[in-house]
Amino acid sequence: LKQEERRSDFLGVLPMSFLTLGAYLGLGLTVLPLFLEREFGLGVSQRGLVAAILSAASSTASALSGRVATRFNPRQVLTGGFVFMTVGFLVVAVSPSLWVLPIGLVVLGFSSGSIFPLLQDYSASAGPARYRGMLVGTWVSANRVGQFLGPSSGTAIADSIGERRAYLGGAALMATIAVIGS
Repeated sequence: LKQEERRSDFLGVLPMSFLTLGAYLGLGLTVLPLFLEREFGLGVSQRGLVAAILSAASSTASALSGRVATRFNPRQVLTGGFVFMTVGFLVVAVSPSLWVLPIGLVVLGFSSGSIFPLLQDYSASAGPARYRGMLVGTWVSANRVGQFLGPSSGTAIADSIGERRAYLGGAALMATIAVIGS
């Protein structure tokens, strides 16, 4: 029963990972620069500096996520990460100024830095050690599909409904994942 439960959880982690990475990269890599230009009039180098906040926060959180997950239930940490990603997308969507926007980006970066390493760890431990490479490879493949589809669909969505609404859609998606995944 335990092995069957872990396999079922692994199959649930795949779409979660795909959708989360797709939304995060689609909105973070492609929509954010457009948003910064259209809403705040930032030039190319300024947009790069603001967008780097995501990477800096994500890298910091990734280094700390293992420690947090060993102290608390990893599933609860993941759920918290999805909740914080929801909040980050919301803050970006409603940010009235360039002074508020980085708060949302830091929250998004921290949440992604905690979510992705834990999802990978969870995937690796979903089966016997002899299948670990296959499990991680499957997880990475699902992420790569999200990496491909996220940026290409992110701009199409933002062009049709606007950047702020696209970020609100990202928040709704993460809230749904937080509820389903918990």
